[in-house]
Amino acid sequence: MKHCIKILSVSFIFLFILSCGNKNDPIENLKETARYEGTLITTQNTRQLETNKCTLIVNEDSSIEIIIEGGNIRNSRVTIAKEELTKAGDASYTADKEGKKYSFAFYDTYMNLTINNTDNTTSEGKLSKIS
Repeated sequence: MKHCIKILSVSFIFLFILSCGNKNDPIENLKETARYEGTLITTQNTRQLETNKCTLIVNEDSSIEIIIEGGNIRNSRVTIAKEELTKAGDASYTADKEGKKYSFAFYDTYMNLTINNTDNTTSEGKLSKIS
């Protein structure tokens, strides 16, 4: 009987350790809401095509909202749900939405956003943390 109790105890401890180490929250470092603003520059190969204003908001539900403005074809508003994010590094994430590939890298006072667009252009920017 003592042997069975030991085996069960060790098994529960092992399962507890495994469950603590397996974090399924893809954006565990983004628990707080935040707002980032800056400029996105769209290039094709090395030629600059456009400049747009970009606002990125991390919402309370851990979704990410991206608003791109500037009076041209890049104007858009997209929301990426928490479940659509894939963790790529300590504070970096990727997502695919509407044929575009998004890459996010978060730091203390800013974040880098890269969007690979459907027309083979790339939009990139360093957005400052506002709140």
